[in-house]
Amino acid sequence: VHQFQKTEDGWRERMIDVVEADSTNDADTYPPTSPVVEENGCKHELIPRLRQVLAPQVTPAVELLLSSNYDQYDHFPEGTVVEICPDALCLIQDVAKVLEESQGAALIIDYGEEGTADTLRAFSQHKQVPLTSRPGQVDVTADVDFFALKNCLSGKEKTLSINAFGPVQQGKFLMRMGAGELTVNAIEKEETTEEQAQLFADALKYLVTPEHMGEKFKVLALARKRDGLFAPAGIE
Repeated sequence: VHQFQKTEDGWRERMIDVVEADSTNDADTYPPTSPVVEENGCKHELIPRLRQVLAPQVTPAVELLLSSNYDQYDHFPEGTVVEICPDALCLIQDVAKVLEESQGAALIIDYGEEGTADTLRAFSQHKQVPLTSRPGQVDVTADVDFFALKNCLSGKEKTLSINAFGPVQQGKFLMRMGAGELTVNAIEKEETTEEQAQLFADALKYLVTPEHMGEKFKVLALARKRDGLFAPAGIE
């Protein structure tokens, strides 16, 4: 995921830099051991820290990923951060080619929004930690930009007949597809115990309610668009 920030001089890419800091007790420093230097009779451990900085000049990523879409991003105010994931766009285009040949359809389910934002973050032991805290030891993730996924299938040079439908919230999609009825039927079976019934109810709640996965997760469908063909089930 590439991050770009709007400045008074135009778009600049966020990069990772190393800064020397004089510290001895910081759980988020990397690496854990560093050279010790002596100054004025006192010993100090120089710990290289990683930080996010803005590139002073236009980088190749800005030219490659933003230059062709300046109209889309020009209206953003100074300070705005956008994220672009080239691999995701290539993946969608590859899937579209397979669907064109097979005349099939695809469902893409993930957490994200229709648009870009500053979502790059890191997690360790189910808790969010500083992005540059411990490289290689934390999970780094970012939200999916569903607008970008749809847009890469509808460009001026589009040659495939695959269209994107949605996205819709996961909760709405699952309920439209009968998740509620399926859960009730499973609970009402004679062989279902009270403990199992509670597990079924809790699972449905976790998947469809806004406070859990219901709103944050989205569902996008890819399929061929023909005259008279409606959106795939659950997406309408």
